[in-house]
Amino acid sequence: MLACQNTLRTRFAAGQLCKAFGVRLVTNPQVVQLAKNAGFDSLFIDLEHSSLSVDDASKLCCAGISLGITPFVRVPHQSGNGFVQKVLDGGAMGVIFPHVQSAEEAKSAVAISKYPPMGCRSMTGQLPVFSLKTFPQAQVIRESNTSASTVFVMIENEAAIEKIDEIASVEGVDVLLIGSNDLAIELGVPGEFRSDKFKGALRRVSAACKKHGKVMGLAGIYDQPDIHDWAIHSLGVRFMLCQQDSGLIAGGATKCLAAVANVENAHVTNRDILGHELNELRYLNELKRKAEDDQLGLDSARANRRLTPSEHREGEVTAREDDNDQEISNDHLKDLRNPLVTNSPSFMTDNKGKRRFLGPSSTWAYSRHAMNMIQAHLGEHSSPDVPMNVDGTAFPLDTASLKDDSSLTTLDNLPSFDYAIYLTNTVKFHITQTYHLFEESNFNRTLNVIYSQDPPPIGSSRLEYIQYFVVMALGKALLGRAGSSAQPPGNEYFLQAIKLFPDITGLCQDPILSVEICCGLALYLQSIDHRNSAYLYLGLALRVSLSQGLHRDLTGGYLDPTEETRHRSAWWTLYILDRKFASLMGAPSSINDGDISVLLPEGPQATQKSKVVDMHVKLSRLMAKVINTVYATDDRLGSSFLRNTQAILRELAKLGDDLAASPELKPGNSSPVGRVSATLNLCYHQCILLATRPLLICLLRDRLQDKTAGGSPDRHTVEPITALLKTSSESASQSLRILAALQSHDLLEIFLPFDLEQIFSSGFIITLISAIHPFPNAVDEAGFDKSLNLLDTLIANGNIPARFRREELVRLHEMLLLVSQQEINPEDVALDPSQAMPHSMSPNQILSIANLLDSYPDLDSIVGVGTEGWLWETDTAAVQHLEPQTGEDIPDIGSPRTEIP
Repeated sequence: MLACQNTLRTRFAAGQLCKAFGVRLVTNPQVVQLAKNAGFDSLFIDLEHSSLSVDDASKLCCAGISLGITPFVRVPHQSGNGFVQKVLDGGAMGVIFPHVQSAEEAKSAVAISKYPPMGCRSMTGQLPVFSLKTFPQAQVIRESNTSASTVFVMIENEAAIEKIDEIASVEGVDVLLIGSNDLAIELGVPGEFRSDKFKGALRRVSAACKKHGKVMGLAGIYDQPDIHDWAIHSLGVRFMLCQQDSGLIAGGATKCLAAVANVENAHVTNRDILGHELNELRYLNELKRKAEDDQLGLDSARANRRLTPSEHREGEVTAREDDNDQEISNDHLKDLRNPLVTNSPSFMTDNKGKRRFLGPSSTWAYSRHAMNMIQAHLGEHSSPDVPMNVDGTAFPLDTASLKDDSSLTTLDNLPSFDYAIYLTNTVKFHITQTYHLFEESNFNRTLNVIYSQDPPPIGSSRLEYIQYFVVMALGKALLGRAGSSAQPPGNEYFLQAIKLFPDITGLCQDPILSVEICCGLALYLQSIDHRNSAYLYLGLALRVSLSQGLHRDLTGGYLDPTEETRHRSAWWTLYILDRKFASLMGAPSSINDGDISVLLPEGPQATQKSKVVDMHVKLSRLMAKVINTVYATDDRLGSSFLRNTQAILRELAKLGDDLAASPELKPGNSSPVGRVSATLNLCYHQCILLATRPLLICLLRDRLQDKTAGGSPDRHTVEPITALLKTSSESASQSLRILAALQSHDLLEIFLPFDLEQIFSSGFIITLISAIHPFPNAVDEAGFDKSLNLLDTLIANGNIPARFRREELVRLHEMLLLVSQQEINPEDVALDPSQAMPHSMSPNQILSIANLLDSYPDLDSIVGVGTEGWLWETDTAAVQHLEPQTGEDIPDIGSPRTEIP
């Protein structure tokens, strides 16, 4: 078994960048530890442009293998079989061949590097990559050829560019590595890395790599982020030599000397500078908190029924305040990062070679982040594979081949009139209590028209027919009768709707109807796990709405009362779905709240429906706020994360009071659980889970690092972090209780995606918290079992995506057991009932947790604390100010309060 995983292979498979540290001066193996500490993934040991010996390279390679940072070695040009043999036998896990100009030279490089039958490398025993142990030769050949002899061919002249497709097609070549300096010189543009000629050559290499499934690498361009951004995101570069030891020493020495000279010339001390900055920082942050408190006071005084323009602009104010906070405290918090959000977006490559975006707030992407982190810790040979259940896997659709054939639409292809009424009522029960997909009187007229003529005239009624097929598709799917293994239920009607779907001009003929149709199509697609297509249909509906002014209230006699209510209902349904689907995709919100002036719907049931829509909109807005703050592209975690979470908890406490004040919206009252109240309360708890997920990833990373370093597994988080984690754990548990209550009343949604999303999200959080064990009595195996039971119910009724989520949840549990090696303290397995988590947190308890964060005012000024040191209890002076003050009250979050019977 290999002693070190090949990080290039694992990161390329996950669509991530492998970052290499170049060594050409320093021979002491301790430099490898420094590279590992800095976060590099691999070593680029240079024997071409250095005086390093093969022995030096071997020592560096062995250090890299021991530390888990993959060593690659660049050999001199045309160095021959014997030299390459020594490099590989010395511990290199890949060889970098410079100045390759043809497919023949590439084949020679492969032959030198691989054992037969792929090449002619000679066999020996006790290799460093196998921990100097003896293994069967067949195993050594297989694992070496696959993972321990990566072949890099360097593209450094015009001849290679001209033959790039032939070179890339050579079997056994893994990486096409751009030698930027030599290539630019050969192209006649030395040092001009932004020139059209140089960039054009790189585009050709990129195309060849994508065509043949090779890794594209870049070397020789340092400290130029604009070029790196273009290379990574446009070209698909997945291996990069980020810098060499010589460059880092030279640059660091210059920077250090300049800093000392500046201090000497200014005649001030670092203490003076730091004290001034901290005082200014505290003052500005205090002003910011006061402004937030004032804003919260204004919010509580606003009318509940209408979302006014000033209320919508609250998100804009928050964004501007966050920008100011970033400018003030960036220097002090630069090491505190939200690992789910990076300046370089996260991607993965699926089994077909397609790049997939891992949105930071997406539950599915979150599960990938966590499992990839655990897999990297276990090693690729010890860890089970991470399931690759990408978008559209459950039910492949081929809508591109559909042709518009209106003659297909006859009564012979339609359900009977009675069955159509039944399917319509099914949609009304399952969906239209919460979302608006059609105006009932209009749709009934459409049904009568369709069933009164043979064949139905499509012509001028195309949109009405599309809506009819969408409703029929949803109705059949919602009946809960499993379709075939290849096609989802209702697929035949869904495809008819897609066949008839018009161009953009046709959608604008009746914008409200078009919005209803697109929302229905999006719901169907999301339910069959076609997340990207669903989000695109919502985007189309949003653009139609904005272009036709549907985001403004159409007052002044433009619409009769029925159409006015229909317009408002359609708009707010689109708004809610856009916020929810954006969260599921990890995408930002598509419209600024300050631009919306639509009132809530009115009608015969205005009071009850307005109350539901009002709460649903508020929760959706809060979900968007979580995405725009906690998951903003500025990935600092630290105090900005806690302050943002504090503001969100305060808003949640207020919404919790509103939910509790409405008996029809509050779960757990004397009447049976209702579907509408359950939907709103699940959305409420999902906001909490979204806001606290980054903490769990940080804690998981710390726990894995502790285990690798042999640290203590018993340390616990500081009090405010513990309070947040308990809130997250309780929200996940409460969500599962609500879902179990729905299950007992046959109200669990088998087809629609939202219950499945909540089951998986909650089960994943509970499983992580149980394994990380950040506070006493955190283990909750019952929650894991409850999640599986709920998923099994969905699977038994034909929900294919639920089968995938179950596989992923079970795999997470297996991987965490491998990490812990079942080292769970016995007292943590069976919880003490007196110390068990509460059944629900009241709004006052959530508000108390938000206020607890105010006990740590100096958190805005953390200086010199390690990357995530502020999360854990510690005796070091650097974080003593995190301890609660003497006599300070910690909110009681342990008193039971049952919400769901």
